[in-house]
Amino acid sequence: DNLLRALLVAAILLLDRAGSLPLWLLFALVGAIGALTPATRVGLGVVVPRLVPDDARTSANAAIAGTEPLATIAGPVLAGLLLRAGGLGAAMAVDALSYLAMAAALAGLPSRFDADAPEPDAPKARLHELMTQPAVAAVTLLSALFFFSYGPTE
Repeated sequence: DNLLRALLVAAILLLDRAGSLPLWLLFALVGAIGALTPATRVGLGVVVPRLVPDDARTSANAAIAGTEPLATIAGPVLAGLLLRAGGLGAAMAVDALSYLAMAAALAGLPSRFDADAPEPDAPKARLHELMTQPAVAAVTLLSALFFFSYGPTE
């Protein structure tokens, strides 16, 4: 999803520079960027247990959880500084480059995960089992709404 986000951010920048970015298209591109937020969160939930040994998993999850608020606070500050110093182009370019840097970092991960990690068994059956519980279904739907609403503001 990081490569796709980089492309979408770059598309916003390039279309804006060309004077071909109507408001509806901006909303569509930003919505697509936001829609990718759950992919990152799900990816973390799949990758961390397979890359981090059991005894270090709590620390790894804590480190991940600690970076989210930091990014939420520091990101807008950095964007404001970039906007002030270099304008919209600089801020959008750094944003696109940050997604490319993340994609490059992820490309360096092992292609084969821990063979001892439990394999997901019948994901559709597990999803059906979860979604038939009203509380789980409600929280899942509210979370999806939150991510789709909040994601574009990241």
